[in-house]
Amino acid sequence: MSVGILIATRKRAPQLLFGLHSIEKQAYKDAPILVIDDASTDNTPDVIRRYGHLVRSQRIERSNGYRRNPGAVLNIGHRELSADIVIEQGGEVCHVTDCVTPLVAVCKPGTVALARVHHGSPQEYISFCKMVQSGAYEFPADVTPDTYRTNGDTWKVPVVQGHRLYCGAERPAPFLFCGAIHRDDFEAVGGYNESLPARNDEDLANRLIARGVKFVFVGSALAFHLEHPKT
Repeated sequence: MSVGILIATRKRAPQLLFGLHSIEKQAYKDAPILVIDDASTDNTPDVIRRYGHLVRSQRIERSNGYRRNPGAVLNIGHRELSADIVIEQGGEVCHVTDCVTPLVAVCKPGTVALARVHHGSPQEYISFCKMVQSGAYEFPADVTPDTYRTNGDTWKVPVVQGHRLYCGAERPAPFLFCGAIHRDDFEAVGGYNESLPARNDEDLANRLIARGVKFVFVGSALAFHLEHPKT
């Protein structure tokens, strides 16, 4: 069974620097990492070159402003990796613990495995890492909820153990902030809808749910989503 890590990013160089550093520290083996740069105009290419020993990269040239639907970029990434399981995330996501091993252990056809993803500033990220390293963080059990919430605009982000939680048992948002999906499921729903003006992740989640796919929120896979401006 092959596994790949797909990172899509656009003009988030400071966050990507944190994210790639966190992945490097985990020293994942046998999981190639593909970074797709969605026409960044900041120093994202410099950050990617800095981690050229760790990742392979591809750049997509697209015009216009803020991208609310990176579906085309993500579809390219899934095709390029051609792995049985793809762990998908944004460039602004950091791995606080080993996320690959527990996500891959749970992911299979019919089951998407999602990391537990907290959210905040770089300073909050550093504080959170210290909390985890000290043993003060309480890891929950894996949870497969009966229902999911796919409308992020109207759903409050809760504070859990002192830090905002984007994705987890307390906020079962079925989005791939940092999650593993099997190729069978991704291809069965036709991947991301590239024609939508926005909410491509919501659309993908709803189509997967309609097919009976379950989402497991894996308590031991811990990640952190860094704040960022619109890009």
